Amino acid sequence: MALAGNTTAGASHMLSHIPCAIAADSIAMEMAYPSGARHRLGIAAPRAVPQSAPMPTSTVPGSPGLLAGFCLRGDGGGEALDWDGIERWTPADGSLWVHLDYAVPEAESFLAFRSGIDPLVRDALLDPDPRPRATVHGQGLLLILRGVHAAPGKHGAELVSLRCWIEPDRVITLRHRPSNVGTQIAAQLNRGTGPRSVAQLIAHIVQRTLEPIIDQIDALSDRSADLEDLVLEEAGERKTEAELRAR
Repeated sequence: MALAGNTTAGASHMLSHIPCAIAADSIAMEMAYPSGARHRLGIAAPRAVPQSAPMPTSTVPGSPGLLAGFCLRGDGGGEALDWDGIERWTPADGSLWVHLDYAVPEAESFLAFRSGIDPLVRDALLDPDPRPRATVHGQGLLLILRGVHAAPGKHGAELVSLRCWIEPDRVITLRHRPSNVGTQIAAQLNRGTGPRSVAQLIAHIVQRTLEPIIDQIDALSDRSADLEDLVLEEAGERKTEAELRAR
């Protein structure tokens, strides 16, 4: 199901009011956050932080840890970035999208030591079982989506969580289980038909996350209707047979 034009416009209007990126706090202050703030973000307990900060090796998009990295050009295309390019990026270069596999040490190291993300937000992004929600924290937006992924050769679909941290000039998304959302958007950017801004990027992510769910619901609805017709048909046949015997 495609999003209507006013949906994308609405998302653009909403995200345009998100203030500048939050300042990074010291990881050592992680335990100082009140329990109320942790509860609001859905975090049960702080995560352990590595004691050292190993530098991730330079990789190309699709390598372990870094699934995709793009600097949006504003015309539907984007410049593919590796770890080095992401490290050198500044907001003056354009909007940044970083797509990570959060289970890979290099990705978690980036989040903990070089992303500038508030440690409280980082904990929410790395929660092993996050609940879907949208929460404003400081001057950014934490968005947790849940979709489905039908793996080739497997029966049915499995739930997949997509975790997003949204700033005016940067979006960091994370997943671990296979999902086509990031792959599809990266392909669009390579073709020059992708999102042109952070707002459009989020609209694309939400749309592509929801589409498989809608397909699953439609399939279940059709199956349910078929079963209902079958039950009614069998009930009608039994009624006719009973009437014949009564005669």
